Amino acid sequence: MTAPRIAILTGNNVLIDARALRYIQAAGELGYDAIGIGIQPTGPDTEEHTVPGGRVIIKRTPNRMSGRGATQRRHAWFNALAPFAWKADPGTVRALAAHLRRDSASGLGNPPSRLVRRVYSSWLSLAARLRQTGSTRRAGGGEPQSPFLEDGAITPTERRRRRALAWYRAFPLAARWRTVVPDRIASEIALAPLLDQLQPDIIHVHDVFQLGVGAWARARAAQAGRACALVYDAREDVSGLAVTAPRTVAALANLEREFIGYYPRIVTVSESLADLLVRRYHLRRRPDLVLNAPVAGPKRPDSPDIRLAAGLPDGVPLMVYGGGVNATRGIQTAIRALPLVPELHLAVVIRDTRWMPAALTGLAQSLGVSDRFHAVPFVEHDQVVNYLASADIGISPLLHAPNHDVALTNKFCEYLVAGLPIITSDTPEQARLVDDLGIGAVYPAGDPATLAAAARQVLDNLPDLKRRIAEDTALRQRFSWPAQQSVLERVWRESLGGS
Repeated sequence: MTAPRIAILTGNNVLIDARALRYIQAAGELGYDAIGIGIQPTGPDTEEHTVPGGRVIIKRTPNRMSGRGATQRRHAWFNALAPFAWKADPGTVRALAAHLRRDSASGLGNPPSRLVRRVYSSWLSLAARLRQTGSTRRAGGGEPQSPFLEDGAITPTERRRRRALAWYRAFPLAARWRTVVPDRIASEIALAPLLDQLQPDIIHVHDVFQLGVGAWARARAAQAGRACALVYDAREDVSGLAVTAPRTVAALANLEREFIGYYPRIVTVSESLADLLVRRYHLRRRPDLVLNAPVAGPKRPDSPDIRLAAGLPDGVPLMVYGGGVNATRGIQTAIRALPLVPELHLAVVIRDTRWMPAALTGLAQSLGVSDRFHAVPFVEHDQVVNYLASADIGISPLLHAPNHDVALTNKFCEYLVAGLPIITSDTPEQARLVDDLGIGAVYPAGDPATLAAAARQVLDNLPDLKRRIAEDTALRQRFSWPAQQSVLERVWRESLGGS
């Protein structure tokens, strides 16, 4: 008897996605034929890699859209979707027409919408014949991100962004995902043949981006007489994404709204996000909780050490931030707190240490703390816990945003498993856990003075806090990866019809 096959779909190339890699490893250990399926805009048509527990297949999305970068490709798809489709590249138009024919034949959506898609696919086929060559409109760079919010103040740019989000929520037709993020259709074009060939028993979609791809694949499987279960990994509050352009946020929210009903099983990362999804979509079944807990690999003689990476000896107080770097992550608040705690150093784990936002390095220099601000590199996901263990404090300085307020981040779990006390801003989900568990301190988001006071409090009680975390086996088990893997095992078994 062959092992059931599970396809782990992501909106990236999988290899940079620690959560997806953990799922592949878990599936392999549980006896599944585990395949991660990712996408990339450039490179060979197909790449294959072996990873712990399974393999990864990466497909290149259609690149017939001329121009450079995602914005230009978006405009190419927009031209194909617009009434003047003859302006678009004919290969792009033909690919889109084929997608719409598959979409309308899948049985998803109501009959009028399927009829519209069939009619429009015929129009696109005609447009491709009328236009044998074409070019896309040139466009400038992407929409600007919000600037840093300093000391918790909302900048005029952020106020305009919030007004735009409210407008798109009121008028969702102004942000149709097929127009705003048509690269999701490009993903379907790239991945549909592969999924039909692989015939997975379970498609587990990570994040919102490939929700349609999974639903369409499941519909085709049903038409072919094959069973295929769907699981959605809702990793974020899509409607509350920070930094992302408002129209894109609205479009992704519309994508989630259209397809989430086709997914009978949903897992998510925090209790607050589970509550939100139940309320928003009137879910009959509460999402299962799979925390962003790390896989803790064995400590090797050559295991990386963040203190060594920062060039600091033992005994020098070291606070670490691990995770994405953008305008709303609050790293600037931590830098502003450094002058108030003169002995404290801050290490920021960043994928490529040659690139660090000029605003951060400039801020550190202007405050005279550049010698205590360190950029250190990423490490393999199974070595993160060993990497962080030599630090003293883990910090999560998120600024307030709807998605941040329901988040329980990778870094939060990584800090705990590494044995580090945590300082967090007062984003509700993480603040509640820090207070309830007695594992650190909470400060008002964006306020460097209170962050400094929290750091001083934690440093003064550091031995007791570290001992409390180290000796609480139930706490460490709760945030460990084996505990999450047991939830996944149940979700996948029940999705296949097991008891």
